[in-house]
Amino acid sequence: MADIRICTFNVKGMNVPAKRSQICMSLKKQKVNFALLQETHFRSGHVPIMSKLTFNQWFHAPSCSGVSIAIHKNTPMVVSSTLLDDDGRYLFIKGSIGTHVITLGSIYAPNIGQADWLCRILPVFRDFAKGTIILGGDANVALDPLIDSSKGTSSLSYGALRRIRSGLASMGLVDAWRTLNPSVKDFTFYSGAHKSYQRLDYLFVPPNLLSACRGSSIGSILLSDHAPVFLDLQFFFLPKPQYTWRLDETILSQQDSVSDIRKCLSEYFSMNETGEVQLGTVWEAYKAVIRGHIISLCSHLCRQRESKILSLQKEIQSLESLHKKHIDQGTLDKLSLLRSELKNILNSRTARLYLSAQYKHFAHGDKASKFMMASLKKRKTNSYIHSINHLKGTCHQEIH
Repeated sequence: MADIRICTFNVKGMNVPAKRSQICMSLKKQKVNFALLQETHFRSGHVPIMSKLTFNQWFHAPSCSGVSIAIHKNTPMVVSSTLLDDDGRYLFIKGSIGTHVITLGSIYAPNIGQADWLCRILPVFRDFAKGTIILGGDANVALDPLIDSSKGTSSLSYGALRRIRSGLASMGLVDAWRTLNPSVKDFTFYSGAHKSYQRLDYLFVPPNLLSACRGSSIGSILLSDHAPVFLDLQFFFLPKPQYTWRLDETILSQQDSVSDIRKCLSEYFSMNETGEVQLGTVWEAYKAVIRGHIISLCSHLCRQRESKILSLQKEIQSLESLHKKHIDQGTLDKLSLLRSELKNILNSRTARLYLSAQYKHFAHGDKASKFMMASLKKRKTNSYIHSINHLKGTCHQEIH
């Protein structure tokens, strides 16, 4: 048995490379296996090549709205079929992990007519779905305004809300977060115009799957104006991932780290370069020693950085809870400062990813490798001449 983490997140646009990188890093940090994303804002024919370092399977329903589903590389799911909306409002995928069939759905409801749209889409999902069903996304409506809205009101009538709840019940789907947190009042979206919070993002599962749920939580409103919603399941068997250590070159730009490495170098050679052991052996042993020292140093710096991130996240969550209860401008200003500080730390991660990409191009760009073959294949596709009928006609006219 292993833990599976599912996340639904309205990302509010991934067409900016820096933000796309931050979102992928955030999902990686949260150890997400399945990411159900909304409002990616990829246009048809303009979907970028997504990084496969962490999530090696991406599925998109591109449009001005756009929904996507990403699967982590350590999740051995084989996707057999997909169903997407031309308007980019929903995306369903079906596949298997071993012998177990699973169906995932990512939806993004419109701002008006949510009840009609959901009641039309849910039967489509029911006919497509098979096996374990998980449906998540931005419904753009607080299903229970009294506890899912800070003002206790909804733009939809109670009749429309009953239709939505009835449609979910007919499919045997329940709100996982509300079921596991029946008395908690929390929200996923803040409207600056209306000065109010609402819970608009959901993960729906069948009741028989609740026994496998280890918990569900709502993240912080940081990278978007929506907060991600997480669901932890202990359901599938997953092989333990294996990692290969690689030097983090960014420590070489930090003066304290360089001084520490130099000190280790001096101490090692002063203790071992005595003439009793061949210099080749001393050098080979030094590489093992310095690698262990750098691993220890990087781990220490990583713990400091993660401790700072965790501290900022706790402060942000605390201020968010305070702002949800007492909506005032002073608390919102403090939130903005903390979010900006946290984004700066996350930007440093983006810089490391950029440096890693540069290294990859430098090391493999001119070698006969898979990297070069992929580049040549893309170049060949872009330079392929589909037709020369017009040129033939022109030449024929010139001859005559």
